[in-house]
Amino acid sequence: MNMSSSDERFNALQENSLSRGTARVVIESLVVIILCLIGLIGNILVLRIVKNKRSEGKMIYLFIGALALTDVSLLATYPFFAFPVMVLGKWPFSDFVCQSYGFCILFLVSASLLLMALTAINRYFQVVRTKYYRRLFTPSRTKFFIGVALVLACIVPVPYLASGEKYIFIPGKNYCFQKPNTKIASMCVYLNGSCVMLVLTACYIKIFKTIRNHQARVTSIQQNTDSISGPSVQDIKVTRTLFLTVMGFVFCWTPVIVIDIIDMTRGLFSLPRELYYLHSFMGTLSSIPTRCSWSLYWAHLFNLYILGSELLLFLPPLQAQLL
Repeated sequence: MNMSSSDERFNALQENSLSRGTARVVIESLVVIILCLIGLIGNILVLRIVKNKRSEGKMIYLFIGALALTDVSLLATYPFFAFPVMVLGKWPFSDFVCQSYGFCILFLVSASLLLMALTAINRYFQVVRTKYYRRLFTPSRTKFFIGVALVLACIVPVPYLASGEKYIFIPGKNYCFQKPNTKIASMCVYLNGSCVMLVLTACYIKIFKTIRNHQARVTSIQQNTDSISGPSVQDIKVTRTLFLTVMGFVFCWTPVIVIDIIDMTRGLFSLPRELYYLHSFMGTLSSIPTRCSWSLYWAHLFNLYILGSELLLFLPPLQAQLL
């Protein structure tokens, strides 16, 4: 029986995975495990801080906490599937596990994207449309918005499966993912990501224009004792920190999108295994800059309780200026 070109390319990738030396297997496995540990520690630290500060009633903590929870879920489950794959060089689980895990990955990634968009919208109203902020972002409405985002994230993978397609294992990616093609059902994930990026861009352009104008007013009348209306210093710092996390997110996901686009145009399994490994590496890495930025920011402001000890952490001057 003649094999299709995609089958031949898959077999070549699979053979490449199976023929790796021990040193390469160990290095690739350690890199992913270390990334997951760093991401988990950062996320858990953020959740601890959010829990300690929930009495302040600030809605931004709910968004950041929900975002951290999605990453905890992703980073806690990923090694259990990726580690056996990296050691064995093949998918050792059943097709049912492949389909279930593929759905979970797309759900969690979509949830993270939508929560980032909601966080940007929250910052937009906090800084730009301040008179509407308290009316729109009450505790109950904020929880409702987060719930809607999670429901929408569950819906994102459905069109692909409903069209009759199945998630497939791609050697190097270490997980099951949808086939990269131009079918409408397959494009829902990328459409979701594109809409989120548009929202992030629009919100932060408006936010930074407002901050720049506010700082110009402060500079022009800094000798005046009159109060100045506008975003507070802490709001500006929070917004800048969020902007840094978005930039880190874009930096990590750009190569992922480029690899998928190349796969769409050249055909399935057409890239070297190393690029598919980079795909999963950058996807995992995307959880780290967000958590580290927030951990550093809050460490600068609050007392952190770690393993029962109270530690006061200070940022170096340059990092403090960036925030």
